[in-house]
Amino acid sequence: MNKYLNLKFPDAMVKPQGLLREILEDNPNFDFGDGLDDLGNISIDSTGQMVTKQDPKNYPDFVVVNYYDDDHDKVRLVMEIGSLQKKEPASDSAKHDVEMQLQNYMSLLGDEGARWSENTLGVAVLGNEVWFTKPRRLNTGLKFTRGRKWHSLYDEIFVKELERIARLSARDENAEVYDGDVPE
Repeated sequence: MNKYLNLKFPDAMVKPQGLLREILEDNPNFDFGDGLDDLGNISIDSTGQMVTKQDPKNYPDFVVVNYYDDDHDKVRLVMEIGSLQKKEPASDSAKHDVEMQLQNYMSLLGDEGARWSENTLGVAVLGNEVWFTKPRRLNTGLKFTRGRKWHSLYDEIFVKELERIARLSARDENAEVYDGDVPE
């Protein structure tokens, strides 16, 4: 998958096991103490966000980012690959588990604009099936919505979605915005 993503995103950086940390502004419970003790636990990640170096650390299988000389990285794709313990089709429970894990990673991206824009995609892969989560404009702002169904990895939808994000990531962020439905 690493080679495939590098071929699909030649102008981006593919980060296997890319680290995602919680953004501090999104965590009002983080205790800065007197300001000195916790300074060693604070960092600024490649997306320009102040993050905590304390656990939990989250490592999606792949994170694809656009990187800029004069600005911070923008996340374009987060992919989580689940493992099947048996050589039979994935159970609904296994699918649910990998969906929830991907949704957790997508929530770590924070609000729109901090680490990502409309041109971001979440992909879960389990065996030979794939599931998507995309941003959609709702009354409360741009949020990641849950895909309605799993697709075959061999259907054209997987290739089309990756090509769409690769095309959008090769352009300036504001050139094209996706505000459509999650594929059926």
